[in-house]
Amino acid sequence: MGCGSSVQRDPDPVIPVAKSSPEDVPIANVDDNARGRARTQTGCIGKSEPYLPKAYLLMKGVEGLENILAEEEISKEPLGECRFRIFHFNDVYTLENFPVLRSCIDALSEGFDESNILVTLGGDFLAPSLLSSVDHGRGMVAVMNSIPVHAVCFGNHECDIPFLSMCQRVQDFKGVWLNSNIPTFSEEPGLKSLVDHHVIKLAGGRSVALIGLLCGGGKDASLYRKGAFNGHAAKIVPVLDAVDDAVARVRKAHPHVDCIIPLTHQEMRDDIEMSNRQKFPVILGGHDHHVLNEVHNDTHIVKAGADAFNVAVVDVTWADGLPARSAPSNVSVQIVPLATPPKHKGPPLDLVYKPDPKVLEEVQIRQRPAEELKEATLAVFPADGSLTSAGVRLGERSMATLICTALRDVAGGDGALINAGSIRGNKTYSDGKVRFADLNAECPYPSSQIVVNLGHDAEPGTSRDALHCDDGMKVDPNTSMVFEVAGQPFDPDRVYRIVIDSFIMRTNVVFKRYAEAHPDAIPSDESGQPALPLLVQYFCNRIWATLCDVNGDGVVEAHEIDEFFDEADSDGNGEIDLDELMVAMSFRLGDLDVSRILAQQCIGFADADKNGTISKAELRAFIEAEVIKK
Repeated sequence: MGCGSSVQRDPDPVIPVAKSSPEDVPIANVDDNARGRARTQTGCIGKSEPYLPKAYLLMKGVEGLENILAEEEISKEPLGECRFRIFHFNDVYTLENFPVLRSCIDALSEGFDESNILVTLGGDFLAPSLLSSVDHGRGMVAVMNSIPVHAVCFGNHECDIPFLSMCQRVQDFKGVWLNSNIPTFSEEPGLKSLVDHHVIKLAGGRSVALIGLLCGGGKDASLYRKGAFNGHAAKIVPVLDAVDDAVARVRKAHPHVDCIIPLTHQEMRDDIEMSNRQKFPVILGGHDHHVLNEVHNDTHIVKAGADAFNVAVVDVTWADGLPARSAPSNVSVQIVPLATPPKHKGPPLDLVYKPDPKVLEEVQIRQRPAEELKEATLAVFPADGSLTSAGVRLGERSMATLICTALRDVAGGDGALINAGSIRGNKTYSDGKVRFADLNAECPYPSSQIVVNLGHDAEPGTSRDALHCDDGMKVDPNTSMVFEVAGQPFDPDRVYRIVIDSFIMRTNVVFKRYAEAHPDAIPSDESGQPALPLLVQYFCNRIWATLCDVNGDGVVEAHEIDEFFDEADSDGNGEIDLDELMVAMSFRLGDLDVSRILAQQCIGFADADKNGTISKAELRAFIEAEVIKK
């Protein structure tokens, strides 16, 4: 299924660099002179005169352009000193440090020409997070534009939001979104603004090309669920197979560039191997969540750690007197702390930058949906105190069982396990109401829940480390042996799909031993999501199941879906909108404090075409996939 949009974008947008407004001052593109000779209108490339890349001009029939470009001479004269400063960060799931990032960029840009400043983000920013579960990355992109971030590449978690929403976020972004190794994205109408590479011209006569590469395919194919990126995840060309061709395309189209700088989202070992293939001055990386600043094969490989607690400041310098098409004479990297990470150990960090007021205001505006969601009631249980997480380390507790059951159902496992230490609420729900803030307190940790193929040699030890399980898994309290999984007797010859915290998979003695013995059975941490967004989806699915169980027998049948839809669609236009859903929720879920934000969440999960309403076909498909089959 393709995706379209009424939002029109330049086919190859010029990177904006003005710190006050993303639209004011674009970085000049190296082909400006050629384009100026190929058309009657000349001058600054801006919003009124979109950047038309060579391929687009040829398609439109601009005659002589190939000759114009071929005749363009590369100067043999030595050039003066050129300093290019890059601010790079990666893997950002929260907005809180963007205001300080803006202040840092402003302060450390002093003395540089505006065209010699670049802000880059190495993937994983649309999801997963509490906010993205509400707005599908809209707030994140708005704040990125306020910095502004000039260039990004994909991360594997960009596929965690619905594909149509991702397409819209690509169009919302005002910088350059690089895609150098997912060729089939070109088939999607909503992704026409993606670029294979982008060339910028620096003050001082130098030019730099950017490419963007995402892990996937080959050994990284398991990072993605079936159908991810609307099926395009299965067609990602592995980075190490794609990089040579990506560089060749740049060199063929732009033989004058001084260097090529890749943005990547892959493991450090693959960045190192990539530095063996091509001589890059620096690789601006992502995917790893800790700070990395290393030199391999004369290539600096830089990752700033997650959530913009740091920014990598990369200076690329050409000394005075070097001719055109020369590699930089020097690259230096400084990791600048912006805020103190939650688990920081050691002396206090030297934090010198204050939040930028305008970006802070933007962050506060964009965070409001998530703040509203925190107060929303997601479910109501008997008000008898039976739901509790108090004393969770001492034995089975109903909230731990509920959380495991939710993770199992949403992730599609046969069972789920969670460590007692990962459940932190220590609360008895005397009124029976579970609010989002409660889930946030119960499961505060961001580590991924992954689905692991576990055989019998891991199961006997699962209860010895205070692990809780879902409602379909039973453990003998005397022997700590699992005797039932998915409501059926434990089969020692079967391999079960078990949802488990990736951190526990690495630290629990039994699971760690199993992972070492069966490495192919253990997916990457990046294949999962934190517990919190999974729990939100579970409770929204539960609401839909209750709404569509018209006769209240606990089983949803096809005719009940149609009956509920016809009842809720009060104006008979064939769509359930937000107001209609709120009325239906108030009528059928009388004990639930119905809120607009919760109704929006429910619509968001079932709204396949992302038009803000639910059709009967969409509701049938959603209930079939998320309720009946599970």
